[in-house]
Amino acid sequence: MNIGKFSVIQRVPVNFAVIIVVLAGIYFFNTLPRETFPLIDTKVISILTLDPDISSPLDVEKLITVPIEEEIDDVDGIDEITSESLEGRSLIMIKADENLKNIDTLINDLRQKIDIVKSKLPETTDDPVIQEIKFSIPLITVSISGRLEMMSLKKYVDMLEDNLKLVKGVNDVIISGVEDREVWVEVDPLRMASYNLTIDDVSRAIKRKNINLSGGKLKTSRGEFQIRALGEIINPQEIMDIIVKKDIEGRSVKIGDFAVVHDRFEES
Repeated sequence: MNIGKFSVIQRVPVNFAVIIVVLAGIYFFNTLPRETFPLIDTKVISILTLDPDISSPLDVEKLITVPIEEEIDDVDGIDEITSESLEGRSLIMIKADENLKNIDTLINDLRQKIDIVKSKLPETTDDPVIQEIKFSIPLITVSISGRLEMMSLKKYVDMLEDNLKLVKGVNDVIISGVEDREVWVEVDPLRMASYNLTIDDVSRAIKRKNINLSGGKLKTSRGEFQIRALGEIINPQEIMDIIVKKDIEGRSVKIGDFAVVHDRFEES
């Protein structure tokens, strides 16, 4: 007996089976998790620690990276630890064991260890930030091209990025193909030394000028107002006019007296 003949003779059980399949399909369609833009777990955790006052990568490694690594070394569930110490920044990457079922447990254990080691870090160091590394497949790709200088093109890219982030449902916007803008201060060592200055003196002077701090709140009869101390550098050429010190005769020594500022893009 073929399927067609069986379906005609046994109509009741066949119809009943079809109804069950349809209802099961509707149920699973409404209950099964589904994502248009799924996140992919990497089982990798990062610990980022910043301290702008430490300019030497060797000091960052000695004062920040090594103490954190020594503290978290015995945490269960870690397969591999790698680190990178740069100017004012320590980045530690932790690869979890492949057999680890719950990475949240490992993150909580790391947080407890970080709370212990924070007292051993320099007072100027920000609290370490622990984050699980996840990435997603881009849903939409937008390309921009034109006969423009890179600086002008970067302005349009930044404007588009800001507008896209305002679109409802957009979780993140990732820029590629355009390097980040950076400002280089090229110092003449001999001229700087003639003013009895060091690189750290120049770095501190720039940091003092480029600030955006909260000044508290002001309560009046008209309401409560937030006060901020703004001193951010907008035009890179303003760096040339920053006063580093005053010489013996009371004259101001500016960065422009011994350095040149370049507004450019970072090298890839």
